[in-house]
Amino acid sequence: MPTAAINAAVDNGGKALVTGANATVGNLTIGATTAGSTVEVTSGTSLTINALTIGPSGTLISDVGSVFTQSGGFVNDGNLVVTAGTINSGPITGNGTVTKNDFGETVFWQAPLQAGSTIVVNAGTFVDESTAVGAVSVTGTGTFQVNPSFNLTEGATLNNGGALDNFGNVTGPADGVVSNAGGAVVTNETSGVITGGTGNGVNFAAGGTVTNLGRITASQFAGVFASGAAGNVTNSGTIAGNTAGVFLNAGGIVSNQVGGTISGNGNDAVFISGGNGTLTNSGTLLGPDGVRFQGAGVTGTVINNAGAIIQGATIQGALAVGVGTLNGATLNLTNSGTITGTIGVGLDQGGTIINNAGATITGTLLPAIEFIGTGNIVVFSNAGTVNGDVELGNFANKSGRYWHDFRCDHHQRVRRDETSTAPFW
Repeated sequence: MPTAAINAAVDNGGKALVTGANATVGNLTIGATTAGSTVEVTSGTSLTINALTIGPSGTLISDVGSVFTQSGGFVNDGNLVVTAGTINSGPITGNGTVTKNDFGETVFWQAPLQAGSTIVVNAGTFVDESTAVGAVSVTGTGTFQVNPSFNLTEGATLNNGGALDNFGNVTGPADGVVSNAGGAVVTNETSGVITGGTGNGVNFAAGGTVTNLGRITASQFAGVFASGAAGNVTNSGTIAGNTAGVFLNAGGIVSNQVGGTISGNGNDAVFISGGNGTLTNSGTLLGPDGVRFQGAGVTGTVINNAGAIIQGATIQGALAVGVGTLNGATLNLTNSGTITGTIGVGLDQGGTIINNAGATITGTLLPAIEFIGTGNIVVFSNAGTVNGDVELGNFANKSGRYWHDFRCDHHQRVRRDETSTAPFW
């Protein structure tokens, strides 16, 4: 195509290559009416444009090692394909798409986009340094990075392993971040905030991984929700949901580190169902229920480290647990910290409880430990403090054991059905 400073239009359904060290075009229009109309700025080429219009049928491709500079108006209703380098222009209007390709390359984006536009990251890293951007979609090996003080107001969609690295603010009208297929990776840095609107803070439909150092919140549903495949959540910041803080509906792993807080306003700080789950807590978990595991065949493992707190509701009229199981799940609990609830630990299908020296399990209104299920053995090893009754229910069809120097403080008692012949220790 011409490289002199004249106006040009590509609208024939074909591709025009721009070559040469310094190419100049006046006003450039691509794909106003004909699908497939494309301009490719080849590697080693520097293209200077006055006004640029990418029509709904047009595509502009900027290869690795190419540079294009635009000084007039920029309208994108088609597709701008970028691979590497810094994209710096005035605001881009239109409802088109910016596509990032080429694994291993990084784009630094500094051009504000109109609301309604879309960024698609297929490979490599897209670093947003602008003041406004449209919706974001990341697929495969791509990573979208949101820098500090930037507000991404239309949320982010991550599929097939796509990644988000957030230093700024990500807010979605429904979910803050959503993954519909193939899993995803979310890293929310110390300065990062992810907020859900009418949905979840982070919503994985096929599992995924969240590492949170900042703040993830949802005013309607869960702070982090994962279904379809196991979720993996590591938190040293704050995760807060209106229902649960973290809800893993296909099992998974939660690691709440020192300084981390996970809270659920309506249900649980952490709720795991649909598969085995492991929680390691070195921080604070708060909710009507601290931790719950649900479902036949589900095994929940809880390691509550020294100094860590798991707290369920403790108010009159609330039937809530610090740690508990539902509907056939079993529990393996090792406590070196503090567990509190109207029921401290509630067991539906038995399991193992180890309460180490210096650890505390408290039932504020009901038993500290209560087993109401059927079928499985309860093994309780205590070297710490249990504040409240320990009730093992009707032992006609099950047995119970206590090991080590279990003690009932403040005139508390251990109770069982008098028809049982099972020993307490």
